[in-house]
Amino acid sequence: MKCLLCNAEIDEGTSFCPKCGNKVGLESAPSSEERNSRQKLVFTKVKQLGRISYKTFLSTVTVYASELQISLSTKKIFRKEKIVEKNIQISDIQSIRKHTVMDFWDTLYAIFFVILGFFYPLWFLPALLYLWSAYGKEIELTLSNSEKVKIPYEGRASEKVDALFSICGKNQ
Repeated sequence: MKCLLCNAEIDEGTSFCPKCGNKVGLESAPSSEERNSRQKLVFTKVKQLGRISYKTFLSTVTVYASELQISLSTKKIFRKEKIVEKNIQISDIQSIRKHTVMDFWDTLYAIFFVILGFFYPLWFLPALLYLWSAYGKEIELTLSNSEKVKIPYEGRASEKVDALFSICGKNQ
């Protein structure tokens, strides 16, 4: 199968094009606005325990002349996919930063298992797994109205992160 936007090869069962981030399975070709977009950046973050992916983040940032269109998709195991879309004027971005974060729930589970580990040392193992999976990186955009937009990503996306920083006109 081929992507309608960039003509890249796509594996069966994939929801988004791995090259440009276009949603797969659209019946029609993309609109002229999509074709005229300057750049499309796709950030992914997958949280796993072993081979089980229990949370997947897919963030697509489409850059237009003076606007960013951000689509944040969160898919959790045994739960419905949650999609949030935002349109942000580039001039409204006050600051942008990248930083390391710990997921709240994974950290809380890790603390719980550490406490259990004091009574039965084998429980330290799941605590380590949860601490390992809680670690992550994110880009935080602070807007002029003090709203914060967070884009999770994996550490291997440094070129895309640098591209987003240069688009927003901010230094790292």
